[in-house]
Amino acid sequence: MSRTIPVGYIAHLASSTRSLCWCLRIDAANGVSVGLTTHDRPLSIDLGDGALDYVGGLTMSEVSLSVGLGADNFQASGPLGPLFTAADVLGGRWNRARFRLFQVNHRGLVSGQIRMLGGKLGQPLVDGHTFNLEGLGHTASYNQEIGRVTSPYCAETFGSARCKYPLLPDVWTPGAAVAARGAWDAGAGNFVRPSVFNGYHYSCSAAGTTGGSEPSWPTTLGATVSDGGATWTCVKAATIEAVVASVTSGFRFTIAALPFSTIDDELAYGRVAFTSGVLADDLEIEIFRWAASTRSIELYASMADLPSVGDALVIRRPCLNTRVDCRDSWRNTWNFRGEPDQRGSDQILRAATGGA
Repeated sequence: MSRTIPVGYIAHLASSTRSLCWCLRIDAANGVSVGLTTHDRPLSIDLGDGALDYVGGLTMSEVSLSVGLGADNFQASGPLGPLFTAADVLGGRWNRARFRLFQVNHRGLVSGQIRMLGGKLGQPLVDGHTFNLEGLGHTASYNQEIGRVTSPYCAETFGSARCKYPLLPDVWTPGAAVAARGAWDAGAGNFVRPSVFNGYHYSCSAAGTTGGSEPSWPTTLGATVSDGGATWTCVKAATIEAVVASVTSGFRFTIAALPFSTIDDELAYGRVAFTSGVLADDLEIEIFRWAASTRSIELYASMADLPSVGDALVIRRPCLNTRVDCRDSWRNTWNFRGEPDQRGSDQILRAATGGA
């Protein structure tokens, strides 16, 4: 990657005494921008889109600049503070943010900048009272694998556009025209959920127009109910609506009573997302353990902040990504993206042997 050195820099670089420092500008997806620098005093720098204050504390541990299409990258760290809070980092608010890394002469900012690297951050990490950053240059996208490796397990994320299973269907409405779902295709036809969560969702098994008042929903899997000219079938809810009952730590909390029974670890490997409180709109966190008797959830990773009693959340049920689970739990094998019947490499590569 070629770089243009401003004219004002050439004389400074040729001198025996230099006053260079690193500067890092980060632009999050929500429009918030922050500036960090290795200099011990704040700097105000304009990269052509408005001046931004760069705060000291940044420590550069590695900068790798490659030739050709090699992936440029950097690693840096700094103290947590008002700009980079633990809640923001753990909540994923800086994941995949755009960055620009450059050097300046802090004694002569009018000399311009030497732009070294641009791209996107990975997933920032928290280590005690510091944050750790890793950034990859624009050429990193050219080193990604294209295509999909075959596997007996489904390659799609549960509820994705290709999976097509509706994780949180629309609430039932009167006078709506609905279509029947396909026998094994969750992407065809309509699903609804009751206006008051009862632990189940309902798929349309006979097309028609819904009635004027909400039906009395059955709570037995496979049971049906007539609704105007349509018919609904009770199915397992892919998303469970819940409320925080108590908080033990950043990894553990309990939820209020559910309108249906569960067994231990039935929700393990599912995901939690808060819809109200300080954690609303943060990243989903995977569930490590579910205790049915106490309705206790233990998470794989710590929450960015502690929720409050009464905060609303949703729990995404886990999908095992097997054809059996896709068939028995979700009846969605039409959209299964695995190859469970493909022969293994030992059979494909087996050589013929002599004999009768």
